[in-house]
Amino acid sequence: MKLLKSFCWLFFLVLFSAQDLLALPMDFGGELGFDSIRVSNYRRTKDSTTTVANGSEAIEGTGDSAYIQTYLFKLKPSMIINDHVTMRSEVTTGSGRGGNLGEGDYIGSNEGKGHAHYFHTVPNNNSANNLNVNQLYIDVYSETATYRIGRFAKHWGLGALINNGEKSWDRFYTYYEGAEAIFSLGKLYITPSWSNVSNNDVMTHSGEIKDISLSLLYDNPDKDMKFGLFLGKRTTNGNPIYKTRPDNDPTGNLQTLTNSDSNLLDLFMSRYLGSFYLGVEVPYIYGDLGNVNGVATDFKGLAILVQSSYEFNERWRFRTGFRRNRCTAGQGRES
Repeated sequence: MKLLKSFCWLFFLVLFSAQDLLALPMDFGGELGFDSIRVSNYRRTKDSTTTVANGSEAIEGTGDSAYIQTYLFKLKPSMIINDHVTMRSEVTTGSGRGGNLGEGDYIGSNEGKGHAHYFHTVPNNNSANNLNVNQLYIDVYSETATYRIGRFAKHWGLGALINNGEKSWDRFYTYYEGAEAIFSLGKLYITPSWSNVSNNDVMTHSGEIKDISLSLLYDNPDKDMKFGLFLGKRTTNGNPIYKTRPDNDPTGNLQTLTNSDSNLLDLFMSRYLGSFYLGVEVPYIYGDLGNVNGVATDFKGLAILVQSSYEFNERWRFRTGFRRNRCTAGQGRES
């Protein structure tokens, strides 16, 4: 967060001091959309759930229908500073990233999960009523690599765990605050990355969430083939933001997760064979979850995702997908 704030001040300093600002090439892209969902006559397990336990997925009230209306707004301004530097950003409303489902917001409903795991995430300050700077970074192009610095989104494989949210109606994305370098050796791309994930303005060492990763991707456009490996490590220092409740007491006091240590190995392969496409992603996560019910807990999870499509013509495409996952957790020593 400190890096992002410093970068914002640098951005505005350059912006107002540039004499030929109006001559800088700028582009404003983005999306604006509205959607409505009506659910009628759904089945309930009870006649009334007016008192819903914290963390429950039950729909509050006595009705048997629901109406949800949201909107999506994303603005992506970019500016070419010179031949070697381009500044990019993304500004959205809260409904555009995370958004509201009924009367509950995304961040509140994910209490206890935090950023200790690898999954789609949004900045903690995301709100449906605010205008949020979700991304603000610079790309520096050199002969050896492309360097990216600031708050940016990442994408890997089929987007199962690391997704940049580039599609028009994507509600979630995986973001980082730090720096990465993309080295290109022919058809091989090597990308080391170091970053902090949002610490919700906690400026002490206990609020730090570090993420280190390295990805290796072989991309052969001549054969329409890609395959690679993503290695990631995420650690928290007893972050006071992310907490959990005892399983046997869903209304009990929140407990800090304490230190957590997540590791990710993610294999990816895709291939086009004429009009047929096949993509496979196999993520494996393991490590220390932290303090759960007063006990240090280890966990591991494996998933297999398969995505395929057949393009009949430019207008018609048939898609199919398959996913299978398994996750286990074991309690270790008392913390």
